[in-house]
Amino acid sequence: GKATHTIRFDMVTGMYTDLTPGTNDWPAWEQGGVGYVYSPDGREVCLVSNLDRDQAESTNKDLWLVPFTGGEPKNITADNKAYDGNPQYSPDGKYIAYKIQTTPGYESDWIRLALYDRATGTKTIISEAFDNWINDIRWAPDSKSLYFTAPVEGHVPLYNIEVESRKIRKVIDVKTIDAFGVSSDGKTIVFARRSVGDPADLWRCSSGGKDLKRLTFINQPVADEVDIRPAEEMWINSPTGKKIHTFIVKPHNFDPNKKYPLIINVHGGPQSQWADAFRGDWQVYPGSGYIVAMPNPHGSTGYGQEFTAAISKDWNGKVYQDVMARL
Repeated sequence: GKATHTIRFDMVTGMYTDLTPGTNDWPAWEQGGVGYVYSPDGREVCLVSNLDRDQAESTNKDLWLVPFTGGEPKNITADNKAYDGNPQYSPDGKYIAYKIQTTPGYESDWIRLALYDRATGTKTIISEAFDNWINDIRWAPDSKSLYFTAPVEGHVPLYNIEVESRKIRKVIDVKTIDAFGVSSDGKTIVFARRSVGDPADLWRCSSGGKDLKRLTFINQPVADEVDIRPAEEMWINSPTGKKIHTFIVKPHNFDPNKKYPLIINVHGGPQSQWADAFRGDWQVYPGSGYIVAMPNPHGSTGYGQEFTAAISKDWNGKVYQDVMARL
């Protein structure tokens, strides 16, 4: 009960095999990450684990290959002393796609997309042209491209990147996409989508981002009964010289000729972003008569890595100025 192990269960014999005996966590815990995945041919498992002695001071997660029958793990990212994780085999078995950071010990380093060539053992970062953090990744069925989500200026759109050309295109931006899947024929994307004014439901679109259709109406009874307030977006000048992206939610029956109390809601992380995504507190405060402002100050993701990294060792600096500029 002190370590996570990866277990193989044989449905024919009813036997269990511990693929990762020992005292380490296999896979290592990661919020929202995928810690293990098996190859298309079923012969190996790729796991994420950190074997550094002082893990509280380390971001050095690595990708390890373990035979599906059990055996000695092989570290395929030992040369990178920073984070490697979220592995995904290509359907044709040629590559393992994964997320990578390159600065050891820095949790808020730029998260990019890399490929491991299983035949040659070479590793290549393919998303250098994209200056924001990669979130979830999924292969297209033909193994020629990958889909991914990323925080970008208060939204979480869906993108596609081609393996050979590394061309990146935005597939669809519908405020916030929390999770998605690609159909087996590669023609359809299904995703969980929300915005400040719309609780989460399932939607679909074509792989080209067309033919958007809502699939579920789980939260429609609430939306029919309650005035769920949408967000407005503003870019406000800051003493730091930047315009700071800010979401505003106004109360029910808002009257522009009246004055209202204001709540400034500062996000944690601090390297994260307020997104146009449904949250209960963004409705409770306006429901009590307040205007709520949610700024994305320096340190936020979605505005380029330079903007995110600018707060490192900058105590009581740019973040404070950006937030107070709302007043």
